[in-house]
Amino acid sequence: MNIEIVDIKVYPVVNLIDLDQNIRDAIEIFTQQMIYKYEPLGIMLVGSYAKGYAGPNSDLDMYVIVEDQDWRERGNTWINDLEIEYFINPVKQVRAYFQQEDALRPNTADMLGTGIVVMQKGTIIDELISEARTILYRPLSILEGVELELARYYLDDAKKDLLDLSGDPTSFAYQQTLWQAIEICNRIVSRQYGAYQDRVKIRFAQIQSLDSKYSHILNWIVNDSSNPDRVIALIEYVEGLIGPRPKEWVLRGDLTV
Repeated sequence: MNIEIVDIKVYPVVNLIDLDQNIRDAIEIFTQQMIYKYEPLGIMLVGSYAKGYAGPNSDLDMYVIVEDQDWRERGNTWINDLEIEYFINPVKQVRAYFQQEDALRPNTADMLGTGIVVMQKGTIIDELISEARTILYRPLSILEGVELELARYYLDDAKKDLLDLSGDPTSFAYQQTLWQAIEICNRIVSRQYGAYQDRVKIRFAQIQSLDSKYSHILNWIVNDSSNPDRVIALIEYVEGLIGPRPKEWVLRGDLTV
């Protein structure tokens, strides 16, 4: 059975892309294989090719949604010399991921909400896409309460660690601490601006759109990561967004046992 890939639905968040014939052939062969093996409810092209930023080393990411079976699968295969990474999940697992994943990195919602439908049966794929996009575009609450105090603590702690290690800025400990501090700052900034974090290779462009001054300091650090003053400047900028840590603080909560 041959499948003509004509049902490519492009959603507003996806750039229209021109796939070369070799890629389209690989998608079609993969789709045929999945239909023969699993009779899926839907198959989507997701990831970098769907979003329009695929590079020479990008693989094809395919998401396969099946009936509510008691298994899930993730793997990779090769078709037409193209690497295909695939995800096979039943509907109930997809919805569980929607609920369980980090609000700043909703991977499943990102894949389905920005993907391109290759094949579908019935309306469940449209329903899941709608749910995914709702997750992607719902406003994230700003940091407050315990989360806010912990964020201030993490920033203050990172600053102290960097100052302790600044005497040897080429050491592994310093460099590791530096990038951990940057990740803490990135998460806080993303949360404060209500934006989920995209993949690392396009995250800087996302950060630029959120806060140009913050992105400028980030770029300043990249140009000389051995200068602790630059990282301290980044931390202090983020502290300015959420307020500094008080000298004395107490957090009391329920036991976990």
